[in-house]
Amino acid sequence: MARRVGARKLHAALQPWVEDGVDVNDLGEDEPDRIRSAYGVNFDRLVTVKAKYDPDNFFRGNQNVAAP
Repeated sequence: MARRVGARKLHAALQPWVEDGVDVNDLGEDEPDRIRSAYGVNFDRLVTVKAKYDPDNFFRGNQNVAAP
């Protein structure tokens, strides 16, 4: 019981530094908003790189950053 209380206190204390996040490896192609969220501020840059180096989307998968 004391460990659980301690764990909950630690969890609460860390909340100011915790960001909402998405695990990239747990996404499907039908979740474009979550894919964008998972990559955060890097998403637009990754789309640009993807368009340049893989315009035909040869390298694709569940966590795909598709070229426009």
